[in-house]
This record gives sequence, C-alpha cells and structure tokens, in this order.
Amino acid sequence: MSGSSSASLDWTESVDWSTMVDWIDVRKDPWAGVNVDLNALHAIVCQFFRLSAAQCGPAVTLSEQPKSYARVYSFQLPTQSVVARLVAPVKPLFKTESEVAAMDYLRCHTGLPVPIVYVYCSQSSNPVGAEWLLMEHMPGVELGEVWDQFNYPQKQTLARNLVDFYDELFRLKADGCGGLYHSPNSVDDFDLSRTPRWLGAPLSAESLRLLRSLCGHSISSGHRLGPIHDLSLINFHLVMPTSSQTRPVFSTDEYVKLISNNGNPPTRNDWDLMVREKCLVLIQSIQKFYRHSPFFGSSAASDFRFSHGDLHDGNVLVDPQSGAITGIIDWDTAAFRPSWATVAGFGWFQEDAERFIIGTNSPNNFENDVQPEDPKLRAFFHTELYRTNPDLFSCFLGGVEFRAILAVAADDPLPASKSDIFFIKYHELGYWQESRRGEFPWDMYAWRLMLLNCHQLTAIFQERNRDKVAASNRLVSLGHETSSAELAMFRHKRLRSPLIPPTTSPMRPSHGCAIQGCSKSKDRFFITVIFAFASLSPVQPLFFTMSHIPDPSEMAVPESHPQADPQPQASDIDVLRSIVEMGRALLDLNTILRLHATEYHLSQL
Repeated sequence: MSGSSSASLDWTESVDWSTMVDWIDVRKDPWAGVNVDLNALHAIVCQFFRLSAAQCGPAVTLSEQPKSYARVYSFQLPTQSVVARLVAPVKPLFKTESEVAAMDYLRCHTGLPVPIVYVYCSQSSNPVGAEWLLMEHMPGVELGEVWDQFNYPQKQTLARNLVDFYDELFRLKADGCGGLYHSPNSVDDFDLSRTPRWLGAPLSAESLRLLRSLCGHSISSGHRLGPIHDLSLINFHLVMPTSSQTRPVFSTDEYVKLISNNGNPPTRNDWDLMVREKCLVLIQSIQKFYRHSPFFGSSAASDFRFSHGDLHDGNVLVDPQSGAITGIIDWDTAAFRPSWATVAGFGWFQEDAERFIIGTNSPNNFENDVQPEDPKLRAFFHTELYRTNPDLFSCFLGGVEFRAILAVAADDPLPASKSDIFFIKYHELGYWQESRRGEFPWDMYAWRLMLLNCHQLTAIFQERNRDKVAASNRLVSLGHETSSAELAMFRHKRLRSPLIPPTTSPMRPSHGCAIQGCSKSKDRFFITVIFAFASLSPVQPLFFTMSHIPDPSEMAVPESHPQADPQPQASDIDVLRSIVEMGRALLDLNTILRLHATEYHLSQL
C-alpha cells in the first residue's frame, strides 16, 4: 500500500523558525528567573494553621532537584508535619488547578491513599513567588529506596496493592480525554468537597476567564474536563503548546494526533510531522483488527479512564516493613486517557519494554528476571489483575503495541528523534505480521528512501552553511561536485521539483525507470544527488534523523563579503523548499522505489 505525507508547508508566507525548529532549547531551567521566598511560605503556613512562628519549624527540603517541575519542603507543626509543594511556572494556573482537582476527585470517588490538600494558590503573583500547595505529609518511603530489600511476601503485598490501585482508577470513566478541573463556577465556601484557594491571592479576572473558556465540558457535578498535561506536552526544552492548544479531545485518534503534533495547532516542525503522522496511521490500521473489542477497536474511540500520568517508583510510597502502598503523590499529569494507555505498570511491574520494541530498543524478553521468585511474582501479578478486573488485564497485556506507538508519538526530537528508527525496526522485526494482517499500511521502502534523501540534502545544506566563509557565493559547497547548470538552477529558483529537472528532450525509460525529463547531460545530473544511495539494500537499517535544521541566524553571508556574487542567489528558504518538495515527490514515485536498488544503473541515466 502506498502512502503519502499530509504535512505541508505554506511557502507563500514567511517561515516562523520558532515552530520550524521545535527542538530548540527554549528554557534550560523552568525555575530560571523565579525567586522563591521561603520566609513568606513559612508565614503562610503559620497563618493558615493559626500558629505562632515559634510553633512552626523551618522549611526542610524534601526535593529540590535542578530543572524539576516542583520543589518540595516540609514544615513540622506541634501535632503534624505538612508538605509544601512549589510549582514551576510550566503551564501556569492550569497545572496546579488540575493537580488539586485530581486529588480532590480521587478522595471523593476512591479509597486510594492520596494526600489531603489543605490550601493552595495557583497565582504566581503571591508573596512566595511561585504557585504552591500545602498538603498532608504521607507516611512511608519511596518504593525505589526499598524494592531491592523486599522479600517475596512483601513484593506480593505490593503487587496486590498495585492491582487495587489500577482497578480503582480504571473504574473512573469519562466521555472525553483531558485533565480534571473544578468547575470555574463553583464557590469555595459552599463546596466542601474541594480544596479552598488561598485568600491572599484570589483568582484574577483573566485567570477565571481562561478557566471558564478552556474547562467547559462537564463530567460530574462540580468537575470539568480541561487542558491535558501529558509529560510530552509540558517539556520546557521544546516549543511548549499553550493550554489552548491542549484542550480536551473526544476520540482516541484525536488524542494520538494531539501527542504526535505536540499540540493543536501543532508545535512540531513540518519535517517531524511527516514522520509522526505515521503513528496515527499505524494505530488506525491496528484498530481494524479489533472491530469488536471495547478497548482497542473503533468502538472504544470515546472510552476514557483515569490515570496518574507519571507513575514511577519515586512517587509511590510504601511501608518498608509490610510492602503495602501508603501514598501516591505527584498528580500534576493526571487525566482521563484511552483505556489502553492507563495501565502500563511501573518499575519492575512495567512489562512493555520486556515484551515489545520501545523507542529504538528491542524487547528485553525478561532477561533481567534473575531472582528465582521473579517468574512466580509476575504470574501472581497477572493472576490478580485478571481476577480483580478482566478488562484491566486485557488493557495491560493487549495495549502494549498501542502504548509503544504512543511513546513514539511523544518522543523528544532533542537531541534526535527516534520515531523513524522505531518504524524501521517495527517493520523489519516483523511486528506487523503481514502473513496475518496483510500489507503494511504504507510503502516502507519508498518512505525510507524519502527520509534518507531528505536527510542527505539536509546534511548537504548544513555542510554548505559550515563552509560559507570560504565560498565565493551563497551556495558555497553542496558537499559534492557541483555542475554549472546545478548552480544556475539554484540561483534562478528553478528547483520546483528536484527529481525532475526541466528539459526539452525526455529520456526513454530504462530498467523500469519511468522518470520523464531526465537528461544524460551532466547539466541535468542533479538526479544523482537524489539516487546517490540507491545501492543500499532495502533491508539495511537506515538510522538517521531529520530533526536538526541549521540556525537561520548563521546562514546569511554578510553583505560586505568581498567575494559576494552579485548575481541573484537562491535563499536558504528556497533550499529548504527544495528538500521538502523532493520528499513529497519521492513519495509519489512508488513504482520506481519498489524496485530493488540494483535496478538503478545511474551510469545509464
């Protein structure tokens, strides 16, 4: 089956490099420029609990890792210890509001050990200098600190608790996918099920307007769906989508597209979109084989369950003696998501990487299960899942392929995207199983050649940029021997379609090559750039990336350059246009690209 890219560039408008280069390091530290006043925080704790300054101990750091999304402190009071969680200015207002609403919702609808939030402030314009929450100090230690010391009975207890945790979340349903928020119309004083906001910094009129605008879909009395905060959508290293670009969606396809595009409208560059759009194509193709499944087929398009969003052994607290879960913390990425995306396990219980290709890594096949009781514990965990909730068990085991593709959609393009490598390995290692599923959703060989040639021309473009100082014109060096006709085509912007240079004498096709307009003359030999790698085996892994685009500020040759060519020059955008147009054209030449590489005899062109 052939496929073509739907991503397009509108070259009639100027290119916005802030979105073309989505991997740009926008912020190295989310706390940059934030001045936290712990004395002000101490005063607020004393004020809220009606204590004197002497009755409240100083702030004790629990977590203050650099470049983290939160800083956590504890305060010792006469009868208890409270936790203050300071929130980095990533998705201001919405992330804090969603985290508080999620914990309130869970305490009302489940029996899970979730912290009580006493009071919070989602306005950074307060004396502390950042948004904050005052919460109950949960007992226990982080699971990661004691897992290796647990014996089998303790691990059994933990496994049983984990099953109950997933089961309670799985039973919370919604008809949309998004973060959870209190109704903007609810009044704190008359709704005792919700945490009060700090009166010292009430919601501004603009904040209230935003909440009402983006959190309008009701799922229960007092709760609304609003912007979602998947980890990939709050990556401060990237061009981060705004809250209006991560509104609730109401189908699985929309959710996968939202993650692939990193927002709606997209914030990824058009090159990256050409690869990531295949995530949705692949998931839609797989769904066809689950027509009657309530969780994996098209009928499950609007079935969403609640999930933590970032569960790991650092935010699961356990009793070091019994192994029982005593607390689940860090709910800032909690949301309703597709059912197959909600139950992946975590830590030792995370089996996706054992059974399926994740990113560029082949399955581990449980090779790290070296303890004698490991197989027994996995069998116990699976049995408990199935006994407690068969649907939960189905999503845990059957959702691995969907979750692997979603991970590709969310993959960081920094320093280099791995999406293309995943699809290549997925295809080559036979995960599609053509004998059972039929033809692959798109022509993989054509797609790989398209990516390879785009990558090669990008490398040529970067080489030209590096050598510009020594060059006599803006084209500098294309990284290969450049003919005068080739230079002329660049200068006069005639590279409308790099695959088919203009000519008046069409060449007779040979060896199945149906390219019209390819001349044997060296003046038309630009075609060699495109097919320079045609001798590669169609099964040879081509590991490369298209993510890196040169910084435009470094491309321009100074007007005072002593060897500047006075003739009209092709702009850098013209070259980029040529590269992208070449990729489009390649995708339309599936008849040619299906041929084995040895059928391309460039010497006869």
